[in-house]
Amino acid sequence: MVESFRVLADQLSPMDGLGVPWYVAGGWAIHQVFADDSDGKRFEILFGEIDDGQWSYRRNPAVTMPVADLWVEGPLEIPALVPEVVLLFKAKLGRSWDDADFESVLPTLAPGRRAWLSEALAASHPGHCWIGPLAS
Repeated sequence: MVESFRVLADQLSPMDGLGVPWYVAGGWAIHQVFADDSDGKRFEILFGEIDDGQWSYRRNPAVTMPVADLWVEGPLEIPALVPEVVLLFKAKLGRSWDDADFESVLPTLAPGRRAWLSEALAASHPGHCWIGPLAS
């Protein structure tokens, strides 16, 4: 899988053929890229706003996190978004598999991560069904 990630990175490096600028006035022209490797594994790369060491949620720029806190190292030493940020992105979609992801991750979230997600959901998706379980 690490090799697949390296191949993907090599494929994404040349941006000449996109036909749209990476950044346009008012925000990113492209918010995410998906790529499947030959084994059917999917990689997702999210692009976000970072200013002065702070990441901001594109759906609500008031929701921020220090860039230093945004990543965890996965089991293959590939950086990944912290689970609370991934769940924040998933919260808007309301899909059954996103709810299943929330239920499976919830018991592992440390209190600080739960609090951050609860506050981010309240600010971005008031009344979301995940806010209550985060307080438990």
